[in-house]
Amino acid sequence: MISIVDDQGRRTSATALTALVIRGAASDTVQIDFNSRRRLDVLVNGERVEFDEQTRLDFSGVFIVKQNQSKLGIYFTSGVSVTIKATEDFLTYQISIPTRFKGKTAGLLGFWDDSKDLEFLLPNGSFIHTNSSYRTLHNEFGQKWIVERHKTMFTYRIGNSYDSFLDLDFTPVFMDETNSLFSNSTLEQEARNVCGDNAECLFDIAVTGKTSIGEATLELFDELEERTNNSHIGKE
Repeated sequence: MISIVDDQGRRTSATALTALVIRGAASDTVQIDFNSRRRLDVLVNGERVEFDEQTRLDFSGVFIVKQNQSKLGIYFTSGVSVTIKATEDFLTYQISIPTRFKGKTAGLLGFWDDSKDLEFLLPNGSFIHTNSSYRTLHNEFGQKWIVERHKTMFTYRIGNSYDSFLDLDFTPVFMDETNSLFSNSTLEQEARNVCGDNAECLFDIAVTGKTSIGEATLELFDELEERTNNSHIGKE
């Protein structure tokens, strides 16, 4: 995660995902980095790989499909798949997990059992209440899942390390602690023109000052809705 910079070059209170690393129980390790050209760099077991004219690369327990310069899919033999897209200044991703993993998930993506009462599973096996404040969820859930230095799977670029991306003092904006997200009425109107009533879109524009990021958020929501609808059709 890094802080997003607004159009004036100022650091905002928003963070963005710029790299993702994933490994199956018996697969090679795949890392995706966002680069300065808004494209994706792929590393397998710490080594850079290129697609050249290919659109699919096969490795142990996993294969990667390049959909275009800014979007690819990672598919594991376990049935887990991850779609990653470079948009604006960061990465977005969607994960699909087979139903046999229901009741077995943990981490920042939460506990999957089709119940809204049990979502935020802690490393110690207990749960944070689903209706907890955003501050509580950040401090008592999100912070508990910080990857320890000796467990990181990331390969860092020259000049960077584990500590380059660890900021324990960072405090995000909590939606439930502010009466109004916007201090700028012009930005608020622009945001509402883009987002309508989508709370996540409005929030992203408010904290970054960029309507383009709100547009990217809306696009992600539309893709997720389409993917969800298609999965339901397949079950009928």
